[in-house]
Amino acid sequence: MNDYTVSRQWASRPDDERFLSIDALREHVSGRKDRSRDSLITTDGIEVIPSQDGSISIGTDDGSFEPTNWSFSQLCRIAGAPSNYLATLSPENASACLEEGLQNTKRHDHRFLSANGGEGRPTLRAVTSPTYGRIWDLDVVDEVMKLNELHGGRWHIPSASYQGSDPLRATTLYASDRDVFMFLVDEENPIDFKGEELKRGFFVYNSETGARTFGLCLMLYRRVCDNRIIWGVEERREFEIRHTRNAPARFDAEITKTLREYSESSTSLAIEHLTRASERLVAKDREEAVEFMYDRVGLSSKELARKVVARAEEEEGDFRTAYQLTNGLTAYAREIPFTNERVSLERKASKVIELAQARN
Repeated sequence: MNDYTVSRQWASRPDDERFLSIDALREHVSGRKDRSRDSLITTDGIEVIPSQDGSISIGTDDGSFEPTNWSFSQLCRIAGAPSNYLATLSPENASACLEEGLQNTKRHDHRFLSANGGEGRPTLRAVTSPTYGRIWDLDVVDEVMKLNELHGGRWHIPSASYQGSDPLRATTLYASDRDVFMFLVDEENPIDFKGEELKRGFFVYNSETGARTFGLCLMLYRRVCDNRIIWGVEERREFEIRHTRNAPARFDAEITKTLREYSESSTSLAIEHLTRASERLVAKDREEAVEFMYDRVGLSSKELARKVVARAEEEEGDFRTAYQLTNGLTAYAREIPFTNERVSLERKASKVIELAQARN
């Protein structure tokens, strides 16, 4: 399968959210954490104040804060008010509606993440529930940095034809006011699998403001193109941690161990694991292969499943193993002219290996 997660980040991030090195990214998120304060605020202690400049402020016992677009939308959700509509009202009317909604909410306590420093008033970065388990973006970047230092800096931004002339465009290290995203690869230590070179790569993402969960995705892949599409992905494994109360402890206990084991695992073990899964028989004959692709993998019709099985036999000489069916599926998908349909079918290729691994 191909993975478009990094490509979507690459296509959508503005220049001020792009970083050329892990050190530069760390400096940014470290300064952000240093300026931030995490406090518990009661609903009765929140005052929404219209400003003369056309904006609103959030007043608390800790001071007055200017909400970001993200924290404003969070406050609106808590109050049960549509943020897009309130943004069209006058500051006086928007403040009155938001404050009334907040006073009527069932939630009594709120965690405010505010930030001081820089120009202008202190900002309100996020409003979450009192049980929100904050994993700091800095902790995520630090973990990746430690991993890279431990292995001599072998994890790096994937190469691109324009990297020398436009490194900011080529980078795969990103951070906004609400999240962080990193994609790194090891291109110098490929794994030889069935005559092909597979490389290791991973991306990790997090939001300390509640915009998304923490996530880590590990994979083997064939190449990364200039548009940051990851081609020929195998052994894709993804882990997510929701920001519940125990999230920071889970991050410390699970993710550190997972990342280091992945980075330190020998190529022979990776090849053995991939070979065992890909060569596992999933069908004894053609009809069973069609049923597997239709019922288990979830192809849209038996007719499509038959075409994929036939393509597997054409490409690989057989159709009974997970590897053969996966290659048949991806070969068939390459011929589809419509991107959405092609991507949807390519994503099912990883499910063939997953189901093969689950079989006894």
